[in-house]
Amino acid sequence: MRNSKAQHQAKIEEACKQLEANPNLKILTVARVHGLNDKTLGNHWHKRTKFHAKAHATQQHLNQEQEEVVVGWINKMDDQGTPPRRRHVRDMVEYLIKREDEQKAIRLGKHWTDRFLKRHPDLAHKVARPINKDRALAQEPVRIESFFNRFSEVKSRFKIVDDDIWNSDEKGFAIGQAIGGKVFCRAGKRNARLVQDGGREWVTLVDTISAAGKSIPPFFVYQAKSQRESWHDYEERDEATFSISSTGYMHKRLSLKWLEEHFAVYCPPSSPSAYRLLLLDNHTSHQDFDFYNYCWTHKIQLLFFPSHLTHILQPLDQNPFGTIGTYYRQQVVTEAPCREVNSKVATAPQHSK
Repeated sequence: MRNSKAQHQAKIEEACKQLEANPNLKILTVARVHGLNDKTLGNHWHKRTKFHAKAHATQQHLNQEQEEVVVGWINKMDDQGTPPRRRHVRDMVEYLIKREDEQKAIRLGKHWTDRFLKRHPDLAHKVARPINKDRALAQEPVRIESFFNRFSEVKSRFKIVDDDIWNSDEKGFAIGQAIGGKVFCRAGKRNARLVQDGGREWVTLVDTISAAGKSIPPFFVYQAKSQRESWHDYEERDEATFSISSTGYMHKRLSLKWLEEHFAVYCPPSSPSAYRLLLLDNHTSHQDFDFYNYCWTHKIQLLFFPSHLTHILQPLDQNPFGTIGTYYRQQVVTEAPCREVNSKVATAPQHSK
């Protein structure tokens, strides 16, 4: 239904343009060429009738220019592989209204998005349905190829150089708790296990590297309610950003803080007019309108790795995070027991030969 209305409107607009370019043409002749009713075309040509969207333009929250901005933003998010949800679109509209007039009261109706879709038949609101594991595995080559095609297209369209291509990822650690590794045990033991304290606190490391091989200082998130400088045992010449959350994990507010106060400081564009490309995991903490909007207004193009394929496509999963995991395991599993053994040897009674 929407498509037929849009096609009908497009025919009328094209016919009106033809009449404007050739005033000597008759309305009846032009109407027949475009398959229109001559009275309908005449009413539109003489401004006696307006299209529904234009007739109610004064009743809409957004003007035509603002609506085009919203449509362009939705298409851009869709091209990046992160089509916005209904709440993201509403956030975008509220942002545009407040930017135009901070004092204006905003109250989008319950069915605003439905009316917005009617005005823009090229858009649709669909349910993103999950696919089963076997089907997802079968589609891996297609999804990987699609990701690299989008990467090449964005890089080419915005003329982004390697110095302005950044990849960021996060890795969590339980303080004092090691990941699995090979251990010595009795030969007949079926399962070797490391007994560890289950109440360890969690810390998240966010690392960022560029396609040109550059890296920036790390961003740490501790599990705490308040932050203390005494926790940060590092030299003055070292640079790092520290933050806290109740769980030790990243969330939307912290992701925005990382973007505005860390990435923006350490990853400036190579020139004032240059675009940057930021590659991220498709995590919910990155799928927030404020995060999108900051990138949009600061010439940062977002590209998300396809879900369940980061183990193949995410560079930081292998290096440096693979190396960090190895050294962390050695620190916790190897050095701590050695310190305990040395302590016992030092305090043990000396026996005569």
